[in-house]
Amino acid sequence: MIRKFYILLIILLTISCNTEDLVSTDSDFKITPPVWIVGTWLSQDSMVSPAGLKFTEDDFISFDADGVENSAKVTYSLLKLLDSNLTVLDRSTNDSYTISFKYTNREDQHIFTKVSNNEIQYQLNGKVYERKP
Repeated sequence: MIRKFYILLIILLTISCNTEDLVSTDSDFKITPPVWIVGTWLSQDSMVSPAGLKFTEDDFISFDADGVENSAKVTYSLLKLLDSNLTVLDRSTNDSYTISFKYTNREDQHIFTKVSNNEIQYQLNGKVYERKP
């Protein structure tokens, strides 16, 4: 019953709010991707999901082969409604970048490793992505 409530809540929020409403209301989401990873990265494997990754100065966006984007900011705003203890942390070194979503009972990590100046590996799916020229 509670699960149905949460699903209904997410559907209602999606219908009643646009992306800007969700993002602008939550200032808790703060990530700072390192300069070496900022940009767009594409998978060479057409069957892999996500097909591409985009890092901006303050967001991580994955997208599928049709260009449908999934912003970490928007996802965070929706999930924060379900778990008020949710936090996001990021860490970077010269050759890796990690974004951690910490929930009440678990942690999800997105780890990216610099293979070269033009390639990164996404640990979630093990695939290598090339920098878009």
